[in-house]
Amino acid sequence: MTGDIDLGGIGTRLLGKAETVPGVSEAEAYVSSNVFTMARVETLAVPGVRGRPSIQQLKRIEDVGASVKVVVNGAVGQASTRDLSPGSLGRLVDMAVGSQTDGSRPQLRVVGQPRREDGAEPAH
Repeated sequence: MTGDIDLGGIGTRLLGKAETVPGVSEAEAYVSSNVFTMARVETLAVPGVRGRPSIQQLKRIEDVGASVKVVVNGAVGQASTRDLSPGSLGRLVDMAVGSQTDGSRPQLRVVGQPRREDGAEPAH
C-alpha cells in the first residue's frame, strides 16, 4: 500500500501550495510512512506442564500521513491528515493557514474523512 505513494512529491506539492498563499512567510511539510508489526505471545504457565510460548495474534499496521506548518504574519498554523487524496492535500495548507495562533491558544486542525467530488461526506 505505502510503496505506491510518492512521499517526496506530496511534500513538494504542499510546500508549492504554501508559497502561493498571501502572507505565508515560512512553511514546513512533513510526510511519513510507517509499518508496525504487533505480536501477542502467550505462555501457558500451568504447574507441571511444559510447553512453548505461542503467538496468539499477529498484526501488521501501515500508517501514512502528511502535515504542514505555516507562519503567517508571525503566527503559526498547522494541520495534518492521513487522507493523501488530492482533494484532502489541497485543503491542508488552507486549514493550516486558518488555524494560525500566536501561541496563546493552541489549536489542532485535522482534515477528516475524504469527501466526494460534490463535497459531501462519504456514506459509511
